Amino acid sequence: MWLTVKETADLLNITDRAVRQSIEKYCEGEKYVFRCVKGKGRGGKQYEILLESLPKWAQDKYNGVGSTDYISDNEAYKRLGKKRDKAIIKYNIVCAYLRYKKEKHFKGKQQAFIAKHNEEHPDNPITKRQLEYWCRLYTNGGLLALADNRGGQEGKTNITEDMWDVFKKLYLRESRPSIMACYEITQEHFAEQGITIPSYSSFKIRVRKIPEIVVARYRFGKKYYEDKYLPYIPQDYSNTYSNQLWIGDHHIFDVLVVDEEGNVFRPWLSAWEDLHSRMLVGYVVNRISPNSDIVLDSFARGCYTHGIPDEIKIDNGKDYKTYDLFNSGFALSICNTMNIGVTNALPFNAKAKPIERLFGTLESKYCKFLDSYIGNSPHNRPEDMRKLNKKLKNKAMPYNDFLKFVDNMIKTYNSSYHSTIKTTPIEAYKSGFTKPMRYVADEDVLNAFFMRTSKPIKVSRNGIRVPAIGYYYDDTRLAPYIGKEVYARYNADDVRKVYIFDESNDLICSAKCVEISSHKSPVTMEYIRELQHKKKAKNKFIREQFDTDITIPTVDEYVNKKSDRFEDVSTKDNVIQLTPVTYAQAEKMKQEDENENTNTAAEKVPKKENIFNSREVDKRIAEFYKQAGGI
Repeated sequence: MWLTVKETADLLNITDRAVRQSIEKYCEGEKYVFRCVKGKGRGGKQYEILLESLPKWAQDKYNGVGSTDYISDNEAYKRLGKKRDKAIIKYNIVCAYLRYKKEKHFKGKQQAFIAKHNEEHPDNPITKRQLEYWCRLYTNGGLLALADNRGGQEGKTNITEDMWDVFKKLYLRESRPSIMACYEITQEHFAEQGITIPSYSSFKIRVRKIPEIVVARYRFGKKYYEDKYLPYIPQDYSNTYSNQLWIGDHHIFDVLVVDEEGNVFRPWLSAWEDLHSRMLVGYVVNRISPNSDIVLDSFARGCYTHGIPDEIKIDNGKDYKTYDLFNSGFALSICNTMNIGVTNALPFNAKAKPIERLFGTLESKYCKFLDSYIGNSPHNRPEDMRKLNKKLKNKAMPYNDFLKFVDNMIKTYNSSYHSTIKTTPIEAYKSGFTKPMRYVADEDVLNAFFMRTSKPIKVSRNGIRVPAIGYYYDDTRLAPYIGKEVYARYNADDVRKVYIFDESNDLICSAKCVEISSHKSPVTMEYIRELQHKKKAKNKFIREQFDTDITIPTVDEYVNKKSDRFEDVSTKDNVIQLTPVTYAQAEKMKQEDENENTNTAAEKVPKKENIFNSREVDKRIAEFYKQAGGI
């Protein structure tokens, strides 16, 4: 069957001119057969192309079997699997281009079609190279030629479940080993069993099919997975006002600093943010990891300057949940005495705490420009800071300079435009008061609020022992309370003296510790904790010296063996019985000692002048606690 140029062009979905230009090339390549016949063409001749020399799909199309039904029933088409969808997409693009080429008659048709397609399909753009390649494939092989045949039949693999379980257990770990390393270990594991595993490429392809959420959990850690993929409760803060809600949290800076002794470390920031204005209202920079004293210090600084919040939102860490801070179950806790509502942040809901985004802003906008910035992970660490050695001391920022930098950084942040609130935090804070600020003008009263409080302590004849401090405190005015329970309140910045209250929250007295009251300078809780840490370390060292499984002879064994070497020199005939004190006399002496001890206990502490009544501050604190609150 011979076809005209036009018939061939329609069959192949190309132009007449393309057919004429390709005839010689087809002939030379022995792909197509043509002949010249008399006709109305140029020079009175016309080309005809042999149908049987065209691709089979073109022959089927001419014979009426190139329909969609035929394609769907074709076995080769069925074997494409999931690849058939991609082949259809390419087919539609090629057909659309060929129709566009026939209909339009201007230069630059190809570029115009590509631009039009990419504008209409931004999710599936194409390039000139792709279009030309697909057209060649379709011209030579039809729809089936457009299928991607790389990698064999899609959806099937020779990797067994046992092989995959071993590989996956190696791959899904937070150390994030490479695919190649996991493959080699898996290969060696099954080689010992005489089993050959599929190629590295097969495992690499299957790794890509592991759900992203699974990779996030096991290769990047629980927190990364929870922050990025778990749902969170969005909060609406549009109707809040200044000092309505403060949010507290900690942050370790990605910056190295060095103290005067040459110790290099990363400092901590404990801060409170006013939710309405996004302003940092109170903060403390510290060299040690946060504890309850640091939490209280940062909160107190905010209250001294900006008043007292109606409510706070805190983390679930033990440094925040200490019984005498923000625990509503303890009557003398700060939240109860100052009438502050407490809300605990939901676990794994970091997005609901704007203060964490504030910490990120401080790091990205300011800390990253410091020479001692080390990044939040080894991957993000600058190249010259990756080797942790003595040279870091030259890069580390002096601690005192860093404290000044933090003060200036926070002032700058509070005075800079905030995209969420559309103004500066300090302006939003000033204009955000819809009700009067709760403020304690008397600094002594405010200091009393922020004293630490012990749990009930029973008074002994030696006074009271405050467990958190570890020392005894005593005063003459405690004598009537022996055997009763009292409370001790103390300032963490100076524990040389504590204030003692009865169960009704009335001040009894102020008591001193004999062991540390003689110190001229204040004794802080931080100093006490350091001493306790040193004691534990030394005790541990001492215990380790006897941590051995060696069996040693007992004293009995030693004495028995030793006595066998000597003659028995004892004799009943040569005994002088000495009884310097009779049993009756011994009993009298024992009774005398007991009476003496009783009298001594009764007269143990002589009466002294009541110093409590002579101290103005003690009077004011006593009066304050009798009034139960007083804000």
